Amino acid sequence: EWRTAGGIAALGKKTGEEEEKLFWRDIVFRVLEPSGGLNNFEHYFETVYEAFSRKDHWHVFDDVMDSGVFDKLKKSGIILGVISNWDSRLHAILKSMNLAGHFDFILASAEVGSAKPDETIFAEA
Repeated sequence: EWRTAGGIAALGKKTGEEEEKLFWRDIVFRVLEPSGGLNNFEHYFETVYEAFSRKDHWHVFDDVMDSGVFDKLKKSGIILGVISNWDSRLHAILKSMNLAGHFDFILASAEVGSAKPDETIFAEA
């Protein structure tokens, strides 16, 4: 269903929480519909959408933070960034996990209207 829908790039230049949420709602509905869907789809969708917005559903391995890798790379002059096939919630998720401050830029595909591996998102970065 993900590929049929065109992936996150299908959002095009339609950015903003409302458009992104409608996009995800459509994907989830299309996945569940063949199995009979859910009697309480809207509640289910809101629960899932909100869950993927919270840091407790993501994990940073301890050795990433303990290694000092971010400081070492920054001191060597390397520009650090995130390019992700994701929606604009990415910024808040990384911030809540104390990761956002380690990067020079964070770019979600939904904000650009292009997704990896398309070169447009890399050019934007």
